[in-house]
Amino acid sequence: MCGDLVDHCGTGGLLRHGPQRQWWITAAWGPLRSGGLLRHGDHCGTGGLLRHGGHCGMGTTAALVDNCGMGTTAALVDYCGMGTTAALVDYYGMGTTAELVDNCGMGTTAALVDYCGMGTTAALVDYYGMGTTAAVVDYCGMGTTAAVVDYCGMGTTVALVDYYGMGTTAALVDYCGMGTTAALVDYCGMGTTAALVDYYGMGTTAAVVDYCGIGITAALVDYCDMGSTAALVDYYGIGNTAALMDYCGMGTTASLVDYCGMGTTAALVDYYSMGTTAAVVDYCSIGTTAALLDYCGMGTTAALVDYCGMETTAALVDYCGIGTTAALVDYCGMGTTADTGGLLRHGDHCGTGRLLRHGEHCGTGGLLRHGDHCGTGGLLLHGRHVGNRRCLFLSYY
Repeated sequence: MCGDLVDHCGTGGLLRHGPQRQWWITAAWGPLRSGGLLRHGDHCGTGGLLRHGGHCGMGTTAALVDNCGMGTTAALVDYCGMGTTAALVDYYGMGTTAELVDNCGMGTTAALVDYCGMGTTAALVDYYGMGTTAAVVDYCGMGTTAAVVDYCGMGTTVALVDYYGMGTTAALVDYCGMGTTAALVDYCGMGTTAALVDYYGMGTTAAVVDYCGIGITAALVDYCDMGSTAALVDYYGIGNTAALMDYCGMGTTASLVDYCGMGTTAALVDYYSMGTTAAVVDYCSIGTTAALLDYCGMGTTAALVDYCGMETTAALVDYCGIGTTAALVDYCGMGTTADTGGLLRHGDHCGTGRLLRHGEHCGTGGLLRHGDHCGTGGLLLHGRHVGNRRCLFLSYY
């Protein structure tokens, strides 16, 4: 997505699943023009940062911890994915860093910053199990500058450029290490039907359509690149917008869009992945280390350790601030609906029992977006798996 598209391109100011706000901060690795590490959240100019759909009506941090199935506030803090003290302070409505540190049970600001994770592009690349920064960018799945603009609720490229603190499109291009805007678009992948065809290694659009189990090219286009309420309705297999609103527990399209902190319905569409309650249930029915490894696209514990750039399982567990491997499994969003109390890691339905975002549901009958490799090692691009039929579209698995 927009935030995913730039990992601050080598500056060390990582973004995770969310664009950045513009304020000056000082992290452990120096001053950056960044809103910090936003994981599974999106500002897009609304000023309302979401964490898995919002706070879900929790009155206290303790209540949220319990609701998330976390054992400690520290685990919750790391789970929230904030990469800078400033961003985390603002996110929790705290007045000072000291107040936040005390609330999170951390001893020092440095410990809090270190606890939250990444600091370099290399770390991001290793974190995703990608070989190169290019692979990470491709993984982000934006096909055109227009798509990025639309995703952020911006009216024009100029507005988007300004949003990132750049003076011109050229500056933005240069910022990402690209020579031209065309190069940037090509660097991210799609942009035309022909590119999509080539992406799947198919000879014709018809072949791609057949490969994805979709009946017509138009359906494929809508399914992969939503952009309208009608497409959203079709994506969830619901007959009309009213039914969709009821399904999500929302009153109007506008409230649904606002609920997600999105500027447009199109952005909202692209932000979600799950489509049925059954998918939600399946998503939470893990509960073992072996299942977690399979979920993460890893074959062994060693692979998981390597995926996180750690030397040993113990190091990985310590890195996550968790006490045991079992706790790590729970931390990664496994377990049961009862364990989570309704707030699902990597997907939140905040009492509606319906919606998930950034979920992985290989084999549940839904579309993968921001999911894992499903054991294939293939990159995801807007939920599309490279060279693998296991984790493609709704009608396939």
